[in-house]
Amino acid sequence: MSKRNNWLTTILKRFFISEADFRPEKGRRKKWMLGLFSERSGKEATSTSTDNQHKQWQQEDEVQDLFELRILAAIKIQTAFRGYLGRKALRAMKGIVRLQAMVRGQAVRRQAVLTLQRLQSVVDIQSQVRKRGYIIANISNEKDIKIDLNSSHKMWDHRAVSKEDANAMSFSKREASFKRERIKEYWLSHRKSTSESEK
Repeated sequence: MSKRNNWLTTILKRFFISEADFRPEKGRRKKWMLGLFSERSGKEATSTSTDNQHKQWQQEDEVQDLFELRILAAIKIQTAFRGYLGRKALRAMKGIVRLQAMVRGQAVRRQAVLTLQRLQSVVDIQSQVRKRGYIIANISNEKDIKIDLNSSHKMWDHRAVSKEDANAMSFSKREASFKRERIKEYWLSHRKSTSESEK
């Protein structure tokens, strides 16, 4: 704090207070102190004291300039070091961002592969169910045809049911068997898809 005050007072002395007004006061004070120890003539004492003051001020100015130079050097060093730390942090952040992008890319690829595998398994299940349904439908059609052939060989009883009613009944039986097979297919496919999703 004393150096700052000293620096401030030197600026104030140089710019705002004239040398003629300020220096004689200091000279008088020192003169008074010097007057206690030795007796000198007034002109001699003031000229030597002002010369000493000039030298002292020059030394203070040099010290102050050196101090300011050191402060500026410290500021430049700190600025350069902070820039270095900033660049280092930026490089680290770029590396982290790249790493995150790579990890996210791998996760997305893994998710896509898993989705495609599940989709393939669903397609396989659907094709198996359709194949089974087709086979079962063919078997039931063959049975119906055999039943129709067997019934046509028999004598037709006109009293019980007409031929149109018999055809309608056989058609409704076939339709009911198709519905049962579709329900069975749906149940099988739903059961397999839920068991795979639980894995």
